[in-house]
Amino acid sequence: MSMGKKRIGVTESLRDKHIKQFERGLITGNYVPYIRTQDFSSMGVRGRIACTKIKGRIYHCLSLNESFKLLDLLRDPDITDIKEQYAYTNLDKSKSFAKKLNIRHPKYKWSSLDAVITFDFFCTLTSGNHRVVSVKSADDLEDDRTQQKLILEKAIAESEKYEYILALDTEIKTEETRNTIRVLRGARLNEKLNAIYSQWLGFFSSQLSKYPHKPLSKLIKQAAEYLNINFRESFTLMQHGFWVKHLISDPETPLLPELTPYQLGVECYV
Repeated sequence: MSMGKKRIGVTESLRDKHIKQFERGLITGNYVPYIRTQDFSSMGVRGRIACTKIKGRIYHCLSLNESFKLLDLLRDPDITDIKEQYAYTNLDKSKSFAKKLNIRHPKYKWSSLDAVITFDFFCTLTSGNHRVVSVKSADDLEDDRTQQKLILEKAIAESEKYEYILALDTEIKTEETRNTIRVLRGARLNEKLNAIYSQWLGFFSSQLSKYPHKPLSKLIKQAAEYLNINFRESFTLMQHGFWVKHLISDPETPLLPELTPYQLGVECYV
């Protein structure tokens, strides 16, 4: 599937081919989202985000809101797997639900052909259950057609015993989410940094207690000198500490290195 999928003037045979390709990926364990960033014209800022746990896994997000929500999902301890742009391939069932709800089933653009419904995120939980997440702008909810599609999505999800969550941009675009973006680079450590992380955290924690009014950047530098590593490596270890929540700060305050631990409300939990 190196070529982008055609989304206008889709034929029934082409749609069925896309469905088979998607289902084959599920069966083989080589997941490919039904829609990728190169396949779909989106008004939002599309993004490709590397998985923080699985090397080589790339998530395809069709809007900035989706990218922000993905970061939140990646840090959720109750979630073991995330599949983005997940196709609900039972067209007979989705059309049946649309008919019962008196909602026009989604169609391909400029076509009368029924389109496959996709969930923004399909999550597997530690319990073995599943959670579906739809991401929307609060402004989108003023559109009747959007409301209808969400009603249809929820009905389908709940019929399959999936937990259904609607995530709005007003809940996603927060300073806490921006802080998550600020520490994303430290989500995965290389072998060298992973080996010294515990030692770094122990020293950094002691410095937080001794010097709460020193800029965070100075404490990062002190930790670098103590372990004989460079500042960038020490900074990455700091980011990792916040990513795995060994370090926490005030979620409403920008996590900036020029601020002090006191200003940021930084605490260490190990």
